[in-house]
Amino acid sequence: MRPAAGRLARKQRAARRPTAAALFLALSAGTLFLSPPACFASAAGVSSSTPTDPTGPAGSEGASSGADGVPRVVDRPMPDQRISEGSGLAASPTHSGIVWTHNDSGNTGQLFAVGPSGKVVATLTVAGAQGYDWEAVATYRDAQGRSMLAVGDIGDNEAIRSRISVLLVPEPSRLVSRTVTPQRVLRLTYPQGAADAETLLVDPQGRWMHVVTKGLFQSEAFVVPPEVFGSRASGRTDSGTLLKVADTFLSLVTDGDVLPDGRVLLRTYGVLALLPSPGTSPVEEWKATTKVNLPDQPQGEGLTVLDGGTAVLISSEGAGEPLLRVDLPSQMRESATAGNNGNPTAAAPGSAERSAEHRTEGTGGPADRWGDLPGAVRLGVLAAGLLVAFLLVNPLLKRGSGRRDPGRGKAGGSRRRA
Repeated sequence: MRPAAGRLARKQRAARRPTAAALFLALSAGTLFLSPPACFASAAGVSSSTPTDPTGPAGSEGASSGADGVPRVVDRPMPDQRISEGSGLAASPTHSGIVWTHNDSGNTGQLFAVGPSGKVVATLTVAGAQGYDWEAVATYRDAQGRSMLAVGDIGDNEAIRSRISVLLVPEPSRLVSRTVTPQRVLRLTYPQGAADAETLLVDPQGRWMHVVTKGLFQSEAFVVPPEVFGSRASGRTDSGTLLKVADTFLSLVTDGDVLPDGRVLLRTYGVLALLPSPGTSPVEEWKATTKVNLPDQPQGEGLTVLDGGTAVLISSEGAGEPLLRVDLPSQMRESATAGNNGNPTAAAPGSAERSAEHRTEGTGGPADRWGDLPGAVRLGVLAAGLLVAFLLVNPLLKRGSGRRDPGRGKAGGSRRRA
């Protein structure tokens, strides 16, 4: 009886092995995907130091820390219920303390001027704008020094649009609600077909414009042709094909802005990244030189630079979601190379070496591709990986236990017959 009982126990243990293996994979892989180890974040250039401002700016409602310990400093509330899907965000070059924002897809084609208290002080209704999927707004000054708003109707979640649009609207000198007509409408196509994008970058002096796609594993930067936007634009040409200039391993880029010196800030749902100017010609690598975590937000989508590049405001979709202020750490506020002033082709001696040093600070590791993804996405990837692992491991364990048990049975039987 004892040999039979032993064989039964071994079979029961073998049957439990696949379940134990799956649980082990779930515990170990869950830590990696849902909260990337610190070593991965360090290798990817994610700063372990986060912006700290426990008091916040004047008028702040105070600060609290999110799940990852990043201070959540409220710059201004957003009580106006008309702004329910705030997507783009841009600081006014003309009106101190004013930021422009708008709703997401299916909106009414309106731009809201929000004051320091969070109150909407003016609403611009853009004539003829259908607002298919407004995802970004940027401010700049044109060749005549006029303050302009560039509204990016560039969203395309299903990648089905034959072309996207950017509306160029003069910023009013007086903030009163009115209907405005776009000065120009830029109609743009991608060279490789439709793509989803939520980021529109415009040089503060209006010399170049970029569209950055929202890729799951990497994003692409495209420059608007100079004959459509920039110094060579005649005002008569309003359509053209975007020119690809760079790839970056940032995942799910939702907005960005240009610093006064031409460097670029891009945000994902949880990370703020600093990159060199992509310029207007293709670059081999476009890597983040510095990254910091952002405060928790339900669906963070907006970003604009404040105070000459020392801080940013970030916004989130959702009615009543406040604008948060993030003071940039010192590595993001370093003085730009003298004489650059946003021109990617002009640089002082030694700037190339410094840029090369910044590029080696690292992106492209696991945290770049996975650490920035929303938790739900990473959880889905983890579940799929565990299912594949289970399907592969289970037959091997069963086949291994099956080979052992018959042999042991025969040996036992021969002993009994002896």
